[in-house]
Amino acid sequence: MAEQTETEQTGFERRDMSPSALRKLLVGFLAALLVILLVITGLTYGLLGYVVPPFPYPPNLTPPPNVTLPAEPRFEAVPGKALETIEVRADAQLSSYGWVDQKAGIVHIPIERAMELEVSRLPVAPEDANKRFEDAGSGLPSPATSGQMEELIYP
Repeated sequence: MAEQTETEQTGFERRDMSPSALRKLLVGFLAALLVILLVITGLTYGLLGYVVPPFPYPPNLTPPPNVTLPAEPRFEAVPGKALETIEVRADAQLSSYGWVDQKAGIVHIPIERAMELEVSRLPVAPEDANKRFEDAGSGLPSPATSGQMEELIYP
């Protein structure tokens, strides 16, 4: 193999890109971006006749006066207002007493009270019920039969 001479160097490249070249590259990119933005804005204005705002405003959903509205369901003028009304009505019914059908004698009660009544109706196991299921550990397990019965063989 050939021996390395003093002019040959091994290792990494020691010359980096100069800061002035990086600045020129950055300025070139920004200039190209500005030119593209101006061209797109000009084309938009030329084709549409006006400049499109970057964040358009949502349409006004309140109906003008003397206009027949379409059939339900419709967009809400204030989004979320109907849901808020439904939730308030449901919360009021879940936390109060009242009649559902007075003629039939059906009432509604607060949900917490209904849960208390249901828990009080649950059957209670006797205190010795748990002792029946405890394993005393005195017996051996039965042999596995795979669900089959052994046949009795008579001699």
